[in-house]
Amino acid sequence: MECLHGFEDPEWCSYCKKSPEGLNDIVYWTAGGEAFHNLIDCELLVSGQHMANRIGLENKRIQTGKNGSVGERGACPWCCAYYFAVKKKENRRCFIKSSSKSEWIEVQYLAARMLVPSKQIFEFRVRTDDGEELVVRKPNIAFSKEFA
Repeated sequence: MECLHGFEDPEWCSYCKKSPEGLNDIVYWTAGGEAFHNLIDCELLVSGQHMANRIGLENKRIQTGKNGSVGERGACPWCCAYYFAVKKKENRRCFIKSSSKSEWIEVQYLAARMLVPSKQIFEFRVRTDDGEELVVRKPNIAFSKEFA
């Protein structure tokens, strides 16, 4: 690959260099947001847009670009969870039961978030060994004793 900005090595250019593992080459952000997202339909990006509307702020346009063009924004902890797992060299394993299969399969745990605090309802982001990222809720996830 050749650098569009004249650098001899594209890895010297923040815009042209290869994306780190777990981050897409094309990412999404808003001018008012503090994070960039791997997915344009990331729930945190969408909820940030809705929150801005609710509190009377101007809803900023979702921008698209190379991950080297996001400025000081950090990666979203939800849709970029695999990036953080790679960076920390974490490979915590758990088991899920997918809706399409009746057996439990072993996957890599990536992240969790609480949906309904009063009912302790969590959503978990996991990655299969073939690279597919899934979002599951209890009772379709099980942790082994070695998980922690």
